[in-house]
Amino acid sequence: MKAGPVRMVVISVLTLASLAHASSEVLLVVSQPMIEADSGEPIVGSMTYQAWTSIPAGLAGSYTCGPAMLATSGGSFDRNAARELGIRLDVDLDRTGGARLRRDSSGVPFEDTLKATLDLSDAESKLRQSATKRRQEFVRVRSASGMDTTGLANHLARSAHWGRAQLAGVLDVTIRCMIENAVRSSVRIRHLRIDVVGSPELSTRAGVYAVPDSFVVRRRR
Repeated sequence: MKAGPVRMVVISVLTLASLAHASSEVLLVVSQPMIEADSGEPIVGSMTYQAWTSIPAGLAGSYTCGPAMLATSGGSFDRNAARELGIRLDVDLDRTGGARLRRDSSGVPFEDTLKATLDLSDAESKLRQSATKRRQEFVRVRSASGMDTTGLANHLARSAHWGRAQLAGVLDVTIRCMIENAVRSSVRIRHLRIDVVGSPELSTRAGVYAVPDSFVVRRRR
């Protein structure tokens, strides 16, 4: 499928400032990790949520790993790649009515650091279970056939590597989505502190990320 022209849209936190204390129905556009249909690569997608409550700083970010249901003629399915893999997200939203907020020199409220945790326990457990099943099948085939199973062993190794690489790729895109959603916050967020619960290899993604004033959305027509 040939890529079409790219349209650039700049999302700024200033356009959302008026929503800081909204308490009626609000539509939130949320960046979410999805899988590109043609390439199979993790990409930044988007989903719209309807909120009926007040909007604390970081609410959009709390939906980063939320369901992204797509309706088709054959039913519906969830396009959120993080949910599919088992990545769980917890965002420390300010439910205190803004007690955590500070004000800059112009009197504009902001939250200095929003804390969030990405838990990979379930996702990595699924990978281990899948690898165990593949090894068991390999042993069964080798015992039953007595054939040279070198090719099957190589396939087994490639599958395990692909599973780990996919999880790492989706995790990186999930963090990018979280940063974009921090930009979308109704109240300015300056930093996003992300803790990652998981293997040493993937927990290196943890850290404090600066939240820019805006980001560029790239969409294919």
